[in-house]
Amino acid sequence: MQPVVIGDVIWEPSPEVIERSRLKRFMDRHGIETFDELLRRADDDIEWFWDATVKDIDIAFYREYDKVVDLSQGKPWAKWWVGARMNIVQSCLDRHRDGAFGDKTAIIWEGEPGDVRTLSYRELDRQVSRLAGALRKLGVRQGDRIGIFMPMCPEVAVSVLAATKIGAVIIPLFSGYGPEAIATRHRDGAFGDKTAIIWEGEPGDVRTLSYRELDRQVSRLAGALRKLGVRQGDRIGIFMPMCPEVAVSVLAATKIGAVIIPLFSGYGPEAIATRLRDGEAKVLICADGFYRRGQVVAMKETADRALVSCPTVKKVIVYRRVVREIPWTHGRDQVWEVLLEDEPDHAPTQELDPEDPMMIIYTSGTTGKPKGTLHVHGGFPVKTAQDMAHCFDIGPDDVVFWYTDIGWMMGPWLIFGTLVLGATMVLYEGTPDYPSADRLWRMVDHHKATVLGVSPTLVRGLMTHGDEVPAHHDLSSLRILGGTGEPWNPEPFHWYFKHIGGGRIPVINYTGGTEIAGGILCGNVISRLRPCSFAGPVPGIAADVLDADGKSVRGEVGELAIRNPWPGMTRGFWGDRQRYLDTYWSRFEGVWVHGDWAYVDPDDGLWYVLGRSDDTIKIAGKRLGPAEVESVLVGNSAVAEAAAIGVPDELKGEALVCFVILRPANQPSEQLAAELQDLVAAALGKPLRPKAVHFVTDLPRTRNAKILRRVVKSVYIGKDPGDLSSLENPSALAAIGATRS
Repeated sequence: MQPVVIGDVIWEPSPEVIERSRLKRFMDRHGIETFDELLRRADDDIEWFWDATVKDIDIAFYREYDKVVDLSQGKPWAKWWVGARMNIVQSCLDRHRDGAFGDKTAIIWEGEPGDVRTLSYRELDRQVSRLAGALRKLGVRQGDRIGIFMPMCPEVAVSVLAATKIGAVIIPLFSGYGPEAIATRHRDGAFGDKTAIIWEGEPGDVRTLSYRELDRQVSRLAGALRKLGVRQGDRIGIFMPMCPEVAVSVLAATKIGAVIIPLFSGYGPEAIATRLRDGEAKVLICADGFYRRGQVVAMKETADRALVSCPTVKKVIVYRRVVREIPWTHGRDQVWEVLLEDEPDHAPTQELDPEDPMMIIYTSGTTGKPKGTLHVHGGFPVKTAQDMAHCFDIGPDDVVFWYTDIGWMMGPWLIFGTLVLGATMVLYEGTPDYPSADRLWRMVDHHKATVLGVSPTLVRGLMTHGDEVPAHHDLSSLRILGGTGEPWNPEPFHWYFKHIGGGRIPVINYTGGTEIAGGILCGNVISRLRPCSFAGPVPGIAADVLDADGKSVRGEVGELAIRNPWPGMTRGFWGDRQRYLDTYWSRFEGVWVHGDWAYVDPDDGLWYVLGRSDDTIKIAGKRLGPAEVESVLVGNSAVAEAAAIGVPDELKGEALVCFVILRPANQPSEQLAAELQDLVAAALGKPLRPKAVHFVTDLPRTRNAKILRRVVKSVYIGKDPGDLSSLENPSALAAIGATRS
């Protein structure tokens, strides 16, 4: 099996991009010259790397750790930040409000003549308190505006913080302004709190929450949850669309030490019930509904049907997103707004061990019940923030728009990662092409997103609307494009790079999983880019490609594996330790085998992922990845999307069968099917000519547009497709089944 054809280099970072990147600054601080050197050092000394990383992304601890990692129970059960006390909400919100770090240096200042001063956090706090007292004596009250016209000296920080401390609004002024510029800003300008969340509903309604407003809402809900009897370790289901209240719910539960169970907003009753029963949830937070393609999706009724078989759920908190008539169970159901209205704006954050559970997020299994991956305070959020910082170069000035759902790993990833790094997130509840095909691009333009994340399948769908659709919008605010969820094909990768990024910014390819808490492999802003490639492993992930004997290989396809533990690694499957070990740790001793085929180019070191190893097609002894076939098919101008599967064949063991969605204005025909069969044979070899090409109008996929090949195969050959709870479009199954001869 060969990887997708390796293309030309399409982007190289400029020296300026490299030098200002977070990853390069991290490397410089540790005397590391190249990305490969960083990977080697991180693999060789995981304690050094992760200690350096939590300092780099500034994870806050109430009590510092005595030891970075404890491997006494083996790699699958590594424990991190031993002896520490923390709560990730401290890093996401609390420190933005009042963090103080004692004797740690807060400011180093050097004047042009060469004079140097330092202020510790404690000294800075004293100076700020003194000026705050003086301002109050001068009659300054909450909401009053204070202009700050100063050079970059310690006193400018003191002024900013003192004014903020008493609730005044600062108006920062460029030190080189003339009199009129200063007067204009005093007259017209007032700079509010930094935005934490920008939300857009499908009907077009927009809301924003500052970090301070988000903190208040989180504290109020945290207080309400405590009054409802929720305690540390209790599980809370979250069944909501991507609205600000979903972030509030995640953070409030986390703040009090409860464990969240995020649920896909499109789940049916049984999928919800299965997860709530397995996690023994005590509370469910849900919305009354949300908008999708102009229609209201009823959530409360779905939740009610699920709860019939969930005896552990005692309270349901309902957020009125749509404000519609809904069924109500008195005594159990609580109105969000009523619960929060009398709660104080500040609530204590529960101090926890870094290994205390934070989240159970479920992934679908091909057989059996869904797997509840367990994540902890010192794990998932650390990994998400590190990936955002080191791979996507995200910082406080960024506006991150990742099209996702709270039930997918990328939903919590977006919330925790942006807040730890002080960035702004964009949340959207609806579909990316409603009411018109330019919805996503209009949102990027309107909200000035700097980072956009989508799935390859979503790009394949949107590009069918034409190149001119994104061209009508100003996408110049973007500096990073992201893609995850499945392997890319070259054509949509090029289209995304050219028509959305303008050929000027990188497409950061990202692959990993829910169990990983983020990426195994990723691109970055300091490495060259070829279509569909990865720069390499995410720093701190000791990734490798192994042959059937567990030996490291380059220049040939093998199993993607990880040789060392990392903080974001799942702490096992909820209530099923053995299934976790069997799934990832049973093939090679002390090695995590992920279940993906991967390839490392021996010439330039770039990595490629070819898809799930359990999706592999074996034809007459030759191993074939679905992505290889699909890339050939979508290279035909008539084809929008494709899925390739292997089906039992008496002669070859397996035969190749392909399903194709055509672009608009193209019609299915026997001639086109034969043309596509010949195209695959010409590209991959005559023995790999598809047995059949079937035309369909849709393929089974998840809400984030990932095509479910295992479902396609099972339905086509007449077998039980297993867990379908993540399926967005069940109607696609009938068309697949109808093609069976």
